[in-house]
Amino acid sequence: MTSNLRFKLADQPGEFESIHHLNYRTFVEEIPQHPPNGARRLVDRFHGENTYAICLDGDTVVGMIAGRLARPFSLDAKLPDLNRHLPKHSQVVELRLLAVDPRYRKQSVFARLAGVLANHFRGQGCDLAIISGTVRELRLYRHLGFRPFGPLVGDENARFQPMYLTLDDCATRASHLELAGGRPLTNLLPGPVAIGDAVSTAFARPAISHRSAEFGVLIDRVRLRLRSLLHVRDVVLMSGTGTLANDAIAAQLAAQGRPGLVLSNGEFGERLVDHARRWRLRFETLHADWGKGFDCTALEEAFAATRPSWLWMVACETSTGVRNQLDVPRSCAAPTAQTFALTRSAPRDCRPSIWPASATQAPSAARRWAPTPGLRSWPMMADS
Repeated sequence: MTSNLRFKLADQPGEFESIHHLNYRTFVEEIPQHPPNGARRLVDRFHGENTYAICLDGDTVVGMIAGRLARPFSLDAKLPDLNRHLPKHSQVVELRLLAVDPRYRKQSVFARLAGVLANHFRGQGCDLAIISGTVRELRLYRHLGFRPFGPLVGDENARFQPMYLTLDDCATRASHLELAGGRPLTNLLPGPVAIGDAVSTAFARPAISHRSAEFGVLIDRVRLRLRSLLHVRDVVLMSGTGTLANDAIAAQLAAQGRPGLVLSNGEFGERLVDHARRWRLRFETLHADWGKGFDCTALEEAFAATRPSWLWMVACETSTGVRNQLDVPRSCAAPTAQTFALTRSAPRDCRPSIWPASATQAPSAARRWAPTPGLRSWPMMADS
């Protein structure tokens, strides 16, 4: 039966009418929270401000949950000091009116409903959700990461526990709901990675000649934006894999002719060692166990013993999932090393692959990159 169900945000008049009838069956006949009426139809008092995630079997709504951003919330009327109970947040959404037809409660309807609504409100910038959870389902809510606060609300026929869910708790305990609700899976492995819509759209456009004026304008615009982003005088674009980026770094280090130090704690650190050998660089190697970071004492001893003019390391060792801390290597390198080379960094660290070690000590270092003497190109960080 589950395979025939559809999950979406309600947007059709017939869907809203079906919501009112499911609302009545749940919160009048099953949970006596409202008085009965002859129409067997219950329109929520916040209906015009609600966003509904619904489950459809054919044209019939068999499950729903609503979210709302506008204050005052339903809980504001029950807890006048609501804000005092809530953790620090940017945007809060109140989730209400969870209702699933009894015939569909043994299926994954709730998970997928919650996922559809979570996807929507995360896109609205929400980082905190609050609910009035029925006391009959507290175990479920706690399992999903909701935390109780304040006294019970409601009356003796329908008791509810105010609860909240932070974005961190959602990521830890309930992120699977968003996947169930249709959020695309984010691949954090080395590859193949998911391609963004803007990139896919660009690939779908007709190709242009690399000798055309249009291509020249495009390249100039990209270089201009990269120079502004990286705070450098010039940028050279090279088409290739991460191996080419490593070769470009090694070539520049070779041009200096000075000794250096390569750090390795995984497969891609070993590749740097191999590149350094192939380019006949003068260097020493400091190894750490795979899956482990570099020990501060070992780093200090290595720098004291070798006094390198340059340091080359991996920022994000994706073979083991270790993100190497850069502060200690930078501080150790500053007294002797003139160049700090970095490869395979996480995308958010959008910085040059090579920069002067001395610049990293300045408080505004991120805005003070300057080319190292003798280095004529700046390879961007890349993945192979």
